[in-house]
Amino acid sequence: MLRAYLNQTVSWTPALRGPDGSVVTDNRGEIQYGGAQVISCRREVAVRDLLTPAEQVTRTAETYYITFPVRVDDLLGGRRVQAVEELTGLSGGAIGYIAVV
Repeated sequence: MLRAYLNQTVSWTPALRGPDGSVVTDNRGEIQYGGAQVISCRREVAVRDLLTPAEQVTRTAETYYITFPVRVDDLLGGRRVQAVEELTGLSGGAIGYIAVV
């Protein structure tokens, strides 16, 4: 159902993760990333205020609708993913994701 609306593409670069699921950083504390892939998406440009887990309000500019599971701290279009929301279908399974960068 969502795939019919995914008429754009974006570069997705996953953050490297350790065995416990935390991101891998270098000696300067910067996140390490794997190889980039191109995935289908629908991109909307709209300014939103987002409440982070640290209870800070940040302003975001882009929202991506995708069917590929991405995680917080991955890169979409060269920008860091700040939040991911799962879209569920009528059967209760995941049909897509909303990623905010």
